[in-house]
Amino acid sequence: FLNFGVYGDKFIPTPNGILNVHIWSSLIFIVLGLIHLTIHIFSKDKEILPVKTAQDFKSFLHSGLYLIGFARQEDYRSSGRFSGRQRITYTALVYILGLTAITGVLFYSNLLSDDLSLVHIIPGGLSIMVLLFHFLITIRKHDIVGLRCAFIDGKIPRGYARKKSPIWLKDINKK
Repeated sequence: FLNFGVYGDKFIPTPNGILNVHIWSSLIFIVLGLIHLTIHIFSKDKEILPVKTAQDFKSFLHSGLYLIGFARQEDYRSSGRFSGRQRITYTALVYILGLTAITGVLFYSNLLSDDLSLVHIIPGGLSIMVLLFHFLITIRKHDIVGLRCAFIDGKIPRGYARKKSPIWLKDINKK
């Protein structure tokens, strides 16, 4: 690992430098997450939160079956702009990343012993798995339009909304 210390841990960190990168990136994520939550709390738009939790969770499980090939198509019978899978994934990530941040701060301040490191590792691993599930389900659907909307322009075309979120589109057309 000594060969990886290119330019004094600036570009390719050594194991000691990795800890610093981990701490600084986690602080940035915590600040960005708090800003994101604050915006959601004070905004009137709360469509991303689960409305019918049982139905949303059923849609989430159906999406998992679709991802591994046991279902032929994904379930889009949810009301509103977001599907049940998206609502459950978002809510799960908020809780999981919150737990990861809290345990990370406890570790860094030495209030949690190294023997309880799984308390920090498990939620971190779960968050990576949830994000992977979210990206893989989008790729599995060959949803280039959805990927472009999410990462490039942030706008949903009317035809795409008609196909993926018809109830939401009707609500928009009424306004």
